[in-house]
Amino acid sequence: MRHTAKVIGAGLVLVAATACGSPAGNASPGSPPTSSTSSPSPSSSDSPTSAPTSSSAPEKPTVPKQAVPPGDAPVPAGQVDASALPPGYPSQVFTGNGGTVLSVVAEQGGCEHVTAAPPEQNAQHVVVNLVKTIAHTGQMCPDYIRNVTISVTLSAPLAARTVVLKATSA
Repeated sequence: MRHTAKVIGAGLVLVAATACGSPAGNASPGSPPTSSTSSPSPSSSDSPTSAPTSSSAPEKPTVPKQAVPPGDAPVPAGQVDASALPPGYPSQVFTGNGGTVLSVVAEQGGCEHVTAAPPEQNAQHVVVNLVKTIAHTGQMCPDYIRNVTISVTLSAPLAARTVVLKATSA
């Protein structure tokens, strides 16, 4: 008897929880919810300040973009050598603080952490080595990739020097 009461009680809780979470009517999954109440149709006696309806599709949500520090200027593509990066890897570079700070856009995944090694510099080029470190080994990682901005400080302004981007794993 006690077991039957528990099963019936659990069933009632389950039915109530699923009824509260589902839309009214016979809507299929993914379809917009329907309303069982009817609303009055607009007439000429409505307020003249009512907003016009738009028949255009709703705007799609935008994907947030990784922010580059304000005031930074993009380095021209001809001044960036990204040939050592994997295909499709971002190769945007920005300069700030009078050309002494480089902001490099890099890809970072679920269990990965990307840093930049101190840049190698000479009169012709600046080499920025992006180092990918795997944070957790032997554990499940979320499956995503996002762009991050990594800043490195130069000993002198970039000027006309070429930025060479490289990627390694630690």
